Amino acid sequence: MSTLSVNTVKSLNTNAPVFQNSSGTEKGQLAKAWVNFDGTAVTSGNDLTGVRDHFNISAVVDEAVGCYTIFFNTNMNNEKYSIVGSVGGTTGFIAHLHLFDEVISGSNPIGLARTDEKFRIILFNTAHPFSTGDCAQINLAVFGD
Repeated sequence: MSTLSVNTVKSLNTNAPVFQNSSGTEKGQLAKAWVNFDGTAVTSGNDLTGVRDHFNISAVVDEAVGCYTIFFNTNMNNEKYSIVGSVGGTTGFIAHLHLFDEVISGSNPIGLARTDEKFRIILFNTAHPFSTGDCAQINLAVFGD
């Protein structure tokens, strides 16, 4: 086994580097975007208020209690990407993270939730079914094309 030790890895084009085995089969990719933010500090402005750190994220918007829209700095190629995440850090709130792929119904519909430029999440309190809430620690990573 060999070890590659370098300061920088660059792609030959504008695509992200891809990891392949010796026969050229793709074995992995880097995250296309990630964000760590405080949902209790995010505002309705189209900015990074409440964001602790991020990669390829241009804004996190507070749409409603426990509902956030996350915008990419550089759009994904399509809306078929995968989102993984974890939430917590708020006393008395046992959070369940849900990714929305459709219009939120009710008195304030806010449109298509997952596109190549953004995605939407909502946090439900599993201790109180159907109630939403803001969490102090929200971590998300995005993989895909």
